[in-house]
Amino acid sequence: MATYTDEYADGNLDLNVSLGGDIVSNDYNYIFATTNGGLSIPGFYNLSGSVDAATTSTEIEQSKTRGAFFKNIPWIQKYALFGCFI
Repeated sequence: MATYTDEYADGNLDLNVSLGGDIVSNDYNYIFATTNGGLSIPGFYNLSGSVDAATTSTEIEQSKTRGAFFKNIPWIQKYALFGCFI
């Protein structure tokens, strides 16, 4: 975030401007597995205990979010003139 502040007109006009941005990236890796035909040994909860070969699959999910921020608030004698928020 970058900020610029200054005074004009003998201190009667204050300028405060901020500019910034961000990028957020998310990567998710999933592994799914199930037994086929039930368990060969009742109560032994392990994929190797599947009667038939276990079924597996993987999934990769990616997302990216970008944002930009701008703020400009000039003040004249302590009263807000206008503001802009994006």
